[in-house]
Amino acid sequence: MKRFSTLAGLACVSAAAAAQSVSLYGVVDVGLRHVRNGDATVTSVASNGNNTSRVGLKGLEDLGDGDPKPVTSDNPFFRRWCETALTEDGDVTSRLFSIRAAGLLQDLQADDAAACLSGLLIGGEIASASRRHGAGAEPVVLVASGALAALYQVALGLAGLKVRTVDADEAVRAGLVEAARENGMIARTGAAR
Repeated sequence: MKRFSTLAGLACVSAAAAAQSVSLYGVVDVGLRHVRNGDATVTSVASNGNNTSRVGLKGLEDLGDGDPKPVTSDNPFFRRWCETALTEDGDVTSRLFSIRAAGLLQDLQADDAAACLSGLLIGGEIASASRRHGAGAEPVVLVASGALAALYQVALGLAGLKVRTVDADEAVRAGLVEAARENGMIARTGAAR
């Protein structure tokens, strides 16, 4: 365990050292104790028990020219990392560092890193839900719009699930109209009151 901690600590230090701005932060819980008993005195430094001492490094780094481009469903990085998350039953935590390390050590560009992260998280979400709820014969109803709908459609397909997509914007509008009808704000025929 000490060896793993040392390696993890070295990885954090090297990642922070590569950053453009590094801050050292923490809390040190220490107190000075002086006890006098008759002619004998003892002075010691010890934790005063109010907090747990801890230290950390925070690094800030510009990952490119502003925000990465939107991720598209045909991006090979998205697909590969989505498949990875699906085959590992949604255990994505250990893979998050891999994306960051690839940016530092293998020149993974910000746009591709965003695609990796999207694939990993969406694939992990689907794998976790499948493990938890099982895969039924009925298609999964996906309520989403735009680019996010396309990403989830591809990911659900990679998971071998049938998908029925409902446009989220249309669903919201239909729901609001039905709520207005239920509350007497508009007539059942659709004419305003």
